[in-house]
Amino acid sequence: PYLQTSETLFRVETLRHQARVLIGGMAQRAQVFWASQAEQQYQVLREIGAALLSTFDVPQLMDMLAEELPHLGIPGCYLSLYENPTAYEYPQSAPAWSRLILGYNEQGRLTIDADGQRFPSSQLVPEGLLPQEKVFDMILVPLYFREKQLGFALFEVVSRDKTPFETLRIQISTALQGALLVEAYKQAVDELAATNQELESF
Repeated sequence: PYLQTSETLFRVETLRHQARVLIGGMAQRAQVFWASQAEQQYQVLREIGAALLSTFDVPQLMDMLAEELPHLGIPGCYLSLYENPTAYEYPQSAPAWSRLILGYNEQGRLTIDADGQRFPSSQLVPEGLLPQEKVFDMILVPLYFREKQLGFALFEVVSRDKTPFETLRIQISTALQGALLVEAYKQAVDELAATNQELESF
């Protein structure tokens, strides 16, 4: 009943047209922004993957992840390796014990012994490490190479986009497998050298 005059109708149509143009422009800018964000995220993931695959030392891998993951908008991460992992066979459960080898949050990186911090795997992180003063969301990512269970990572998430985590799982798992193989090889060489030295001393 309030739109009886032609002047009022003209003003309403003008406002509606302006609103349509404004909303369309905002939607277009939002699409450009999210496309730019996705491209930046993809670029960071590629750089992280290339760096991880060229590193064959577990402590160096952890240093790299602690430095690079925040660039993906991941404010917290807790990465653990299983103790005495075996090849997985369904419905086998995960190894009972794990060792935390990397942890960081918004306050900084956690101080962890070189051998890691031992805890029951079912707890996901050692007791008392998760901050109690805030509510947060986390995603659990298994780390494995073929049938070999390596461990798991717990990532704090602030975005609904879960796309990068599968890529990260593959990258971290592959890099860890390579670093652990090199570590085992070095240990075997050292043990062989020690054995040879003992034999030569007789």
